[in-house]
Amino acid sequence: MRPTYEERSTLLLKSFTDSALQRLARKASIEQTSTTKEASAYHAIRRWADVVLFNILERCVILTEYKRKRTITEDTVEHILKESFRYTAYTAPGIDPLPLCPSYRKEDARKRGSGRARRGRGDVAKKEIKHEEGNMGCVYLERAPLFRLLRNMINEQSPRKELRLEPAAFNLIQLVVEDVLIRILQYANYIVRETTKGPKDTSKPRRNIINGRDIDTAVTVLKECFPMLAGAPRVLFHKSEMERKPSRSSRGASSRAGERSGGGSARPARAKATAKARATGSGSARAKGKAKAKARARAKGSKR
Repeated sequence: MRPTYEERSTLLLKSFTDSALQRLARKASIEQTSTTKEASAYHAIRRWADVVLFNILERCVILTEYKRKRTITEDTVEHILKESFRYTAYTAPGIDPLPLCPSYRKEDARKRGSGRARRGRGDVAKKEIKHEEGNMGCVYLERAPLFRLLRNMINEQSPRKELRLEPAAFNLIQLVVEDVLIRILQYANYIVRETTKGPKDTSKPRRNIINGRDIDTAVTVLKECFPMLAGAPRVLFHKSEMERKPSRSSRGASSRAGERSGGGSARPARAKATAKARATGSGSARAKGKAKAKARARAKGSKR
């Protein structure tokens, strides 16, 4: 059974969280990102991350099935990256899970005491950028949600065959995806600085907030350098839309609670009451008022 785009949207939200994407933006020297629904930079990054993963796994699945194997190996991923996407991985991550990069907030909370004064506005972003520049050999995305997302995409590519993913291949794909997203954010930041600065070279840019339109523009320019960005992004739910939708478990819990109380849900009870009122001839006060007015009009007409 092929997964729906609602399931894919949920997995993408859990894999590429706002905190992880914010740290990737800090790695790209970005101080602020737009989080509004119309111009959300995080939503645009998730859409293009879905494109990158889909293109890589699609060719990996084709090559693995051609070799008549059931495991996507690290050699297969390296061959696809080099031959299909002109991307060379200079480091082999290995089988061991990659460590998560330490965050600046946790280290800063441990170092400073409770008596120190708060910093001014904008100072934290600059210190986070400086901190993320020193992080090497670590990753920003959680391992378990990303692995579930890759399994979902592999099942989408080959629903009949259960292909496995080697740990070394998973580590390599994670490093490649994070590297591509950081380069996209860096180029989007460069575009905003160059297009919004004044006539002088030393003037500051008028806007330092990166939005979804900047991300799309950077991807359009970088498609020639990164063929893995080829293709249109697929339909994904926005984070606000996923938060409004009740989950299946909550729906089942509400229905079970109604059954235990003996009354069921509110809609069937309301429908039963309306049908009973129509059958007995009793309705709301407004309907009764209309019926009395009609009776009075008929009585006046008969007297005349």
